[in-house]
Amino acid sequence: MKSKNKVLCLIIIILLITGLPFFSILFYQLGNNNQDQIQIISDKIMFDGTLLNLKNNRIIINFDRGTDLNQQKETILKICGSDTNLLVLDFISAIVCEVDETQISKISSMGAVKKIFLDEKIYIEKNSMKKSISYEDIFQLNECATFINSRAVPTTGQGINISIIDTGIDFTHSDLQGKMIDQVSFVTEAYGFDSDEVEDEKDLDGHGTHCAGIATGTGLSSPSNYNLTGIAPNAKLLNAKCLDRYGSGYLSGILAAIDWSINKKAAIISMSLGFDISDPDHPVCRAVDNATGEGIVVVASAGNSGPFFSTPGSPASARSIITVGATDKQDKITDFSSRGPTSLGYVDPDVVAPGENILSTAAKDSLLGKIMQLRDEYISGSDDNYMLLSGTSMSCPIVAGAVALLLEAFPQIDPYMVRIALMEGAESLGYTPNIEGAGRINLNNSYQFLQENYPSFNITTVIPKSIPIPPFELNMFPGDKYTDDIIIISGKKVNMSVKCIGNISNYVKLEPTSEYELTVNDSCVFIEDAGSQYTNLNLEFFFPLSINPGLYTGVIEVRDNKTGILLDCINLTYNIIIPRGRIYFDCFHNADSADHVTSNYYNFTKLMHANSIDVDFITSMINYPTLSQYDLLILPDIETPFTQRELNAIKKYWGSDLGGNILTLGNYYPSSALESLNEMLTALDVKINYTQTNIESSYDYGLGKDYEVFQITDINSHPITIDVTNFSWLTGVELEVNDEITSLANYSNKSVIAVYNSSNNHRIVCMGSERTFYDDFIFEENNNKLALQTIQWLLNTSLKSKNGDLRIEVIVNNSILELGNGNKTQIGFYVSDSSDNGIENLETHYNLSCTVSRYQTGVWNVIWTANSTDVFEQGDGAYYFNYSSNSTSFYKVNITVENLTISESGTGFSFFNTTKTMPKIVNYSLRTTSSEIQEDYDETITDVYRNADQIIINITLRDMDQVSDIQNVTAYITSLDAYKSEIKYIQMEMENTSSMNNIEANFSLLITPDSSFPAGQYKIFIEVVDSEGNSDYQSPIMEFYINDRYPDISSTQSKLNGISFSNAQAFATSLFHNQNFNIEITGTDQESDLSEMHAYVAIFSYFTIGLYAYIYELLWAAEIPFSVNSFYGTVSIPTNGVSEILDDSYYLSGSYILLAILLDSDGQYDEESYTYAQINIASFNMILMVIIIVIVVVAAIGIGLFIYYKRKKSVDEQKIKKVCENCGATVFQGQKYCQNCGSRVKEDEPKKA
Repeated sequence: MKSKNKVLCLIIIILLITGLPFFSILFYQLGNNNQDQIQIISDKIMFDGTLLNLKNNRIIINFDRGTDLNQQKETILKICGSDTNLLVLDFISAIVCEVDETQISKISSMGAVKKIFLDEKIYIEKNSMKKSISYEDIFQLNECATFINSRAVPTTGQGINISIIDTGIDFTHSDLQGKMIDQVSFVTEAYGFDSDEVEDEKDLDGHGTHCAGIATGTGLSSPSNYNLTGIAPNAKLLNAKCLDRYGSGYLSGILAAIDWSINKKAAIISMSLGFDISDPDHPVCRAVDNATGEGIVVVASAGNSGPFFSTPGSPASARSIITVGATDKQDKITDFSSRGPTSLGYVDPDVVAPGENILSTAAKDSLLGKIMQLRDEYISGSDDNYMLLSGTSMSCPIVAGAVALLLEAFPQIDPYMVRIALMEGAESLGYTPNIEGAGRINLNNSYQFLQENYPSFNITTVIPKSIPIPPFELNMFPGDKYTDDIIIISGKKVNMSVKCIGNISNYVKLEPTSEYELTVNDSCVFIEDAGSQYTNLNLEFFFPLSINPGLYTGVIEVRDNKTGILLDCINLTYNIIIPRGRIYFDCFHNADSADHVTSNYYNFTKLMHANSIDVDFITSMINYPTLSQYDLLILPDIETPFTQRELNAIKKYWGSDLGGNILTLGNYYPSSALESLNEMLTALDVKINYTQTNIESSYDYGLGKDYEVFQITDINSHPITIDVTNFSWLTGVELEVNDEITSLANYSNKSVIAVYNSSNNHRIVCMGSERTFYDDFIFEENNNKLALQTIQWLLNTSLKSKNGDLRIEVIVNNSILELGNGNKTQIGFYVSDSSDNGIENLETHYNLSCTVSRYQTGVWNVIWTANSTDVFEQGDGAYYFNYSSNSTSFYKVNITVENLTISESGTGFSFFNTTKTMPKIVNYSLRTTSSEIQEDYDETITDVYRNADQIIINITLRDMDQVSDIQNVTAYITSLDAYKSEIKYIQMEMENTSSMNNIEANFSLLITPDSSFPAGQYKIFIEVVDSEGNSDYQSPIMEFYINDRYPDISSTQSKLNGISFSNAQAFATSLFHNQNFNIEITGTDQESDLSEMHAYVAIFSYFTIGLYAYIYELLWAAEIPFSVNSFYGTVSIPTNGVSEILDDSYYLSGSYILLAILLDSDGQYDEESYTYAQINIASFNMILMVIIIVIVVVAAIGIGLFIYYKRKKSVDEQKIKKVCENCGATVFQGQKYCQNCGSRVKEDEPKKA
C-alpha cells in the first residue's frame, strides 16, 4: 500500500480488528493483535503470544532487587552488541533493550535475571457504553460525589497533586485551567513509537482529559441544569502522557511515567489502563509497588472484563495498589466491571465507585470527543464541552479524587492507611468481595475513621473477612485440595503473629510468601515488622478421605506479637459433605484457562455442589486409574488431541461394566479441535459426529463476526428436557446423528443436543456448544434446568454399583502410586440407598466386604481382605481404609454391602496402579532456527514462517529407575487457529540426543512447518512412557506461532466501476441507491492461490479531525465471488438499513469510505491487504428520473422555439428600409407604395463615390 494511503488505512484496520464498536479505535492496533510470534519457553520468560513481534522486539528484563544494573548492562552489551540502545529503569531494577531470539536465550540464562517481559502494547480500559442515554441516566459529577458522600468531607484537595497516567490532558478546558503542575509525553521513539507516531503532551484521544475532569474539574463551564464539579476541585494535576491518540502505548512508557510521577512528587497516581495478564510481578505492578514504597497512593481501574470471575489484569493485580470496580446509578455493580480473584488468588477489587454514564470534560479536537458527538453523548457547556463515558476507567479517578480529600485532611497518612480507610469506610452493596471488594466507598465514613484513629493510625485489617468466598465458597468433599490467600495491611509497622484455631486448623497450612514471614508450625506464622504493612499468606487446605463429614470452622487471628492484642481476624467455615456423584472435568485438552471453576464454569460447579455432586477440574492427561474414580467424564471444547493411551482409557471407562458416562460440550467455534471428539466417538462406536456447520445467528462482514443470542425452541421430550421449553444459544455446531441416536434439541432441523443410551446402560450426551453451560447462560432458568437434568440423567445409572440398589462410590486417594515416593494410599467409599441416605454402622465380615485384587495374567486375584480393625467409619455412610503395596501392578478395589435388614445390596469398584518410578519431564525449552528469509519480507529470524523456519523442542527426562527404560516420547502438535478444515494435528516421536547420567536424558524434536501448517497459534504437549507402560501423565503445554505471508492487494488493478481504487482515493466515485455497480479485487499472496482466498467490500461512515480521517461505523458489507483471475461481482448498495455492529439505523446518502479487503486461505490479512475508495452515494428513483427527463425535454423544446423566433426576428429587422413619411408605417426594401396609406415611397438617393 502506498504511503499516502497508510494513515487512513491504519485507522480503518484498528477498528476492523475490534469488531468496530464506536469506541474500539482506542484499544487495538493491527501490529500486535494479528501477528503473534514465537514464544521461547523458560521459567524466566513471560509469554503473551506477541514476544518479539514484527514491529517491536524490545524486552524488559527484570532483575532481583538490589542487583548492580551497571554490571548487568555491560553483560547485555556483550550479548547484543556495543551499539545496542539500552534504557535503564533503576526504580524497578530493569533494563529495556532490543533483542533477537538468540540473544534473549542468552539473557535469560543470566543469573540475576528474575523475569523477562515484552515491551508490549498497553491499551486504555475499554469503555462500555449504553445507547439512547436520557438526562436521568447521566451520572453528573456532583451526583457521583453525593453517592460517595465526599461533599460531607471539609476538604477540596487543596495542595494535593494527582498524576494522570493516560492519553494527556487538555488544560485549555475551562474546568482544568490553572491546574497544571508539569507535563511530559512518553509517546516518543525512545518508548517504542515510530517517528511518525510521536506526539506532544496534548490529549488527542480525550480519555485522559475526561479522567482529569472527574478527579479535579472545577465545573466552571457546566451546562445549565448540570453540576460537573469534580471530586477534588482544588487539587492540581501532573500530565504523564504515555498513550497516543488511539489510547495505546508501550509498557516502557508506562514505567517511565510512574518514575516521572515519583520524581515530580505526586501524592496520587491515577491509572485507568491495563494489560490482560494478571501477575503481581509484572513490571508495571513492581513499579506500582515501588511508588507505594515512596509514599504515593496508586489507584487503578479493575478492568471491564466482567461479569466473569478471575478477570482483573495489571496493574490492577499489584499488591499495593487500590483497585476500583464500577457501579451504576442504581448503586449496583455494572456487568462490565472485572471480578477477582487475581492470578495468585487475592481479592480484587478493593472498592467500587460510580463508573457508568459519567459526564466529564471533553478535550478539544479529540477522537473520543468526535465519536461522542456522533453518538449524541456530547454536551456543550458555557465555554467548553463534556462527554459521556463508561468503564472502571471512570471509577478510578473518582477514588483518586477522594484520596486527595483525605490526604489534605491527614497529610501524614501513608498509602496503606489510605487503603485501610477507604475499605473500612466503604458500604457493602450486598455482593461478594471478589465483585465489590469492601463495597462502594463512603468518604465521610473513611474521614471519620481516620479522625477516630488519629494520630497513631495503628490499624491492621485483613482481606477478606471470611473464607471461603466466591468463586471458592463451594462445598468441600473428602479428598479435596484447595488453595486460598489472605492479605494483611497495617497502618504502622508491627510484629505480628498469624494463627489458625478451631477444628479446621488440622486441615489448613499457612504458607509464607516473603522473607519477612517465618513459619512457626503449619497453623502459625510470625511476621516481622519490616514486612508488616503489606503481607499476603497462602492457605493450603487438604481434606483427606478420612475426614468426618460435617461443619468445620475456625478463626485466623492476627495479633500484635508484643502485646497480644487482637488486630483483626478471618472466619473460616467449610462444610464437608459426602458426594452423591463425582465428575471428572477435563482441563488438560482445553486451551482456555478461563474454562474453570474460577471463571466460566463457576455457576455450573455451584449448581453441582448444591446437589452434592463433586466436580474436579483436572489438568493432567487422562488415564484409566484416575478416571475410574469418577461417575462422569466431561469433555469441554477439546483443543488438543487425545493420545492413543487416552482414547484407550476412555474406551475402557465407557465400555467396561465398571465404567461411567460421558458428556461432551463441543466447541465454541467449529475448528480442528472437533476432530478429537469425533475420534473418541468413533472409538466408542457412538454414531454422533461433530460437523463443521455453524449453528448461530451472526453477521459475517469478512473481517470477523458479530453474534447474537437466540433461543432453541425445537425440543423433544426426555428426562433431560422436562419443563425446558427453550434455552439460550450463542454459537456452536450441528451434530450429525443416525437412527440409533436421540436428538433432543434442533435448530432448523439440525441437531444441537444428542443422547445415546447403550445396551449395557452406558449413557452419553453431546452438546453442540460449551457456551450453553457458561456462567452468563446457566443462570437463566431454562439453561439451569437443562444443565442439572443433564447431569442427573447421566448420574442416574450407578455404573459402579451394578449388583443391587445401593450406590457405592469408591475413591482412591492416589490412583497412581509411585512406590519410590511412599507405598501407602487411602481408600474411601460412600454407601447410600436409592434415596441418597447414607448407610451407617456397616460391619466387616457381616454386611461389608472390602477387598483388593491384583491383575495377573488376565485374571483378578484377591490379595487383601479387610478386617474389622482396618475399616473406619466417618458417618453419613462414609468409610475409609489404608492400603500398602510393595509391588508394581494394576489393582481393583471391591466394596460389597449385603445382608442388610432392608433388601438392598450393592457393589462398588475402583482401580489404582502402582509403579516403581514414573518418568518425568523436569526441564523443557522451545526455540527456533531460521533459514534465509526472502528479501521481499523484512522480518527477523525469530518469526516462524512456513517452508523457511524450524522449531526445536528440547526436554530433559528423569526416571529414578533407569532412564534407558524410557520407551516412547511423543510430541503432539495442534493448531488452534486452523482455517483449513482438513488440518487437524500431528504427532511426532522425539529422539534421545544425549544421556546425561543413569537417570536423566535429553530428547529433541525438529519441526519444519510446510504449507500444510495453517498460520496461527499452536499448542504442544509431550507424552512419556517407559517400557512397562508407566507415565506420570503430566506435561508442560508449550506454544509457538506460525506467521503468515499476508496478501498484498493491488490498488491499481482492483477496480470500482472500472476505475482503479488508486484513482478512486483521489477523486470520489458516485454511486446510487439500489443501482448495481461492478467491483473487481485482485492481489498476490506467496502462500495461497487467489482461488483459495476470499474478498469483501464494506461501506463505512467516517469523520475528520484536522488532517486525519477516522472511520466510524460499518454500515454494509458483501463478499465478492472469485471469477477466473480475480474476485469480480455486481453488487447493489441498499438505501437504508440497520448497522450490524452498532445496531444503528442508517440512510445512505453523502460521502463514505468503501473498503476492499483480501483474505488469504488462512483467513489472515494485514495493512497491505486493504485498499479503499471515496464514494458519494445519492438516491436513484426511476419515477423521479422520468419526471426529470420529461422536464428537461420540454425545457429543451421551449428553448429551441425561443431561439428560432429570436433569429427570425433578427433577419426580418435586417430587411427594413425606412418608414412612410405620411403615416409612419414600416416600408420594406423593394416596395414603391406604403401598404398602410398608399403613399408613394420616396426613392433613396445614390451614394457618392
